[in-house]
Amino acid sequence: MTICRPPSILLVQLLFGITLAASAGCTAFEQNLAGLFGPLNEGPLVAVQPTSPSGVPAFTVELREANESPAQLSVALDRVLHIQDALVKSGAIDNFRRMNVELYRPLQNGTYHRFEVRYNRSSQRVDPAFDYALQPADRLVVTEDTATVVDDMFGVLTGRLRTDGS
Repeated sequence: MTICRPPSILLVQLLFGITLAASAGCTAFEQNLAGLFGPLNEGPLVAVQPTSPSGVPAFTVELREANESPAQLSVALDRVLHIQDALVKSGAIDNFRRMNVELYRPLQNGTYHRFEVRYNRSSQRVDPAFDYALQPADRLVVTEDTATVVDDMFGVLTGRLRTDGS
């Protein structure tokens, strides 16, 4: 036999639990989460806010052409931009027929987290599931893909399948 409580009692219990946790300082809750996910407040918070020459928060686009040194552009984040917008604004789509795109976001410990970005060269668009909103201090690395149609055909013959939809 199951006892089903009315939703109002469950809501009261939930609010009581939140109030109790807030008044106790949530230390037990934080310790339990730390056991699952690692320390919650690891090191001091470091505000990384690179700015463009105009003083607006910015991110970096690094264009890596084959056989040339990489070019870095600082792009102002004057509005909400996604990766597709950044590729258009930086001219990467016009410069490269084929490209690989990676997003690196700075972490508090000074390292970067790499985000997978899938770019479909036939539609010249970033897959919407991977079209992340950019934040200040992000680094978008665009590398020219020098593969040709012959390389693609050879890859299919040898069993190498591309998963990026291109």
